[in-house]
Amino acid sequence: MSAQGILLERISLGALIIALGMLVDNAIVVTEGMKLRIEGGEDAREAARAVVGQQQMPLLGATFVAIIAFAAIGLSDHDTGEYCRSLFYVLMISLLASWLTAVTLTPILCAMVFKSKRKEGVEEADPYGGRFYDSYRGFLAAAIRYRYVTIGIVLGLFALSMVGFGSLPPGFFPWSTRPQYMVDVWMPQDTHIRETQRASEAIAEFLLSRPNTLAAANQVGAGGSRFLLVYSPEQPNPAYAQLLVNVFDSQKIDDDMKAVEDWAKKNLPDALVFAKRFKLGPGVGGNIQLRLSGPDRSKLRDLATEATAIMRAEPLIKYVRIDWKEPVQVVRPVLARPQARRNGIDRPQMTRRLEAAFQGKHVGVYREGTRDDEDRLLPVISRAPEAERVDIDSIRDLQIHSPAANRMIPIRQVLSGFETVFEDGQIFRRNRRPTITLHSDQTEGEASFAFEGIRAPIEEWFTEKQRSGEIGTEYLFEWGPEYEDTQEAIAALASSIPMFFVMMVLVVVVLFNNLRQPLVIWLTVPLALIGVTVGLLIFDQPFNFMAILGTLSLSGMLIKNAIVLIDEINANLGKDMAHYDSIVNAGVSRLRPVAMAAATTVLGMAPLLTDIFFVSLAISIMFG
Repeated sequence: MSAQGILLERISLGALIIALGMLVDNAIVVTEGMKLRIEGGEDAREAARAVVGQQQMPLLGATFVAIIAFAAIGLSDHDTGEYCRSLFYVLMISLLASWLTAVTLTPILCAMVFKSKRKEGVEEADPYGGRFYDSYRGFLAAAIRYRYVTIGIVLGLFALSMVGFGSLPPGFFPWSTRPQYMVDVWMPQDTHIRETQRASEAIAEFLLSRPNTLAAANQVGAGGSRFLLVYSPEQPNPAYAQLLVNVFDSQKIDDDMKAVEDWAKKNLPDALVFAKRFKLGPGVGGNIQLRLSGPDRSKLRDLATEATAIMRAEPLIKYVRIDWKEPVQVVRPVLARPQARRNGIDRPQMTRRLEAAFQGKHVGVYREGTRDDEDRLLPVISRAPEAERVDIDSIRDLQIHSPAANRMIPIRQVLSGFETVFEDGQIFRRNRRPTITLHSDQTEGEASFAFEGIRAPIEEWFTEKQRSGEIGTEYLFEWGPEYEDTQEAIAALASSIPMFFVMMVLVVVVLFNNLRQPLVIWLTVPLALIGVTVGLLIFDQPFNFMAILGTLSLSGMLIKNAIVLIDEINANLGKDMAHYDSIVNAGVSRLRPVAMAAATTVLGMAPLLTDIFFVSLAISIMFG
């Protein structure tokens, strides 16, 4: 891990826990084989040579299959691949090291620990005798005898699991459990930054009065520095403020968020105040976005107004807002062109004069030395006194230099008047097209539930708009960000999975040098969906991205167990054993190592059940 530059963080630590349950599988198979041979009276050296000679290549192939099952995620070019890459590398390192240990150190330890139990003149007992093995042998024999019934039952369970799978809620990445949350404050557009600051300070005062609040820091006019991978700072806007709130108990964050939102509705009616948790995984927030793009900005405004009404009608949606905000009132001077030409004044000169009078003009830089001897550059702004800046009536008496008269003249001499209009205070573009984005949040639970409630109505409304001719095909809409991120992540997986699937198939084909046995192995892999569906339904977990990762990696584990079984069947056939007996005897002899491998994997995943990030992955693997 050090050589690969892999740090100990959430993903790599989770990978180590996952590897803990998987890396003993190889050693279990070797230990099982040597235990039976040594206790049966065989020399330890010969037992090691026989067991390792028979198992080393099947175990190596099975290990490669298990590693390749994680490769589709770890080597993906999508953000999710970058986020989960250490999972793949840590598992690859662990599993390869476990195979190397299983064929070197494990046989040495087995030779030291196991002793022969064979006694002279005493008939050797069947190592697979006893009530447990006899019961399994009888069960396996009955399943083979009534194989059509067995297959029918399995297919029926698989069909039921598919039905149940359809009821699993989708998702992307879960919410974070870090003891911190954010409060976004949006004042009406064009609000002075000091008004925004007063509102944010009032909210901070309320938050600090709550017993669960440890500290609250407010940032006015823009978001903070990107201190976290999943944090996306807001663009500068004097009407915006954000508070970062640290709490004592993360379990009470939901109550705190609801409290501050309810308080703001009563005490700051002009502000839009909403709280949100941090999200685990790549992408932004957990909110729902609808993007509308087209050439006509006024038409986009109208479309956004209609879409907002549809979204607000959904009870699971709250705080619908538009990124363009409200249109702002603007006093626009109307230039009197004849008078302006006679005085040698053009529009840019007029603009610069008004900017210097009201907003201020950057005229220089002041270099200030600090205690640590590092210079700090401070901008020098030239502007009118505050009494003149806040009085719009003084605009007519502003003095502007006339190059023709070579003196200052009142600005009203080159203006025909002023008009008051409303215009967009900020305009966003996407792919060079004006794009207005509607943001909203879910009232509770996953964003996917609320999204499904508005998806169909919005899509029907937009389609009807185009069908009736109110808008043309140059107007487009798309969903984001969670839906968009999920679709992109799945598309990235879909593009890489076939290549790694072929690699897994080739490894199995090379191991057995035929197609029939690999086909048998691969036909059993989809059946894991039975356990995955049952587990996720029992624990009420969504089939999110980590569950997809767990299901993909589960295929490698299942194939690994199947390779061990098929290899034992081939070994029995090599001893001229009948086909039926070789299958039954192989099933009985592989029962303990395969069951122990499954048990260690399940127990290894158990600690992850308490981790909100890995819980769906752990459930998928444990039940699958």
